[in-house]
Amino acid sequence: EVDVEQRGKITKHALLIENKYYTGLHDTNGTDGKKRNQLEEYKKTFDAHYDIQKDKKGEDWTKHYALITCLERESDGKFEQYCIAEDFGFNLFSFYELLENDIQTESDLFNEFWYRWGDARF
Repeated sequence: EVDVEQRGKITKHALLIENKYYTGLHDTNGTDGKKRNQLEEYKKTFDAHYDIQKDKKGEDWTKHYALITCLERESDGKFEQYCIAEDFGFNLFSFYELLENDIQTESDLFNEFWYRWGDARF
């Protein structure tokens, strides 16, 4: 969750991230007992949580969905298996695309992992 202040106005944002290394997307049992793609189920649960927050506290959340994989978009043919994520409203990122801007965070531990160990190409 992130509060963003722009021109004196604060907006609330919630981010759902699914990380995938080498396993594909799969079906899972939903809370209603029906099988569906795991992203669809995660999104359903996530949205329900923030809809409750809106009803209880009057908080209006802008929701974002992302799937991040360590596979490179251009050079790894297995990357294509994740393109279905876009059908569920998820933005699709390669781990290496996130490294391109070399933006440092406030966490030295995070920076060490993402920027130094990330170059090891798991």
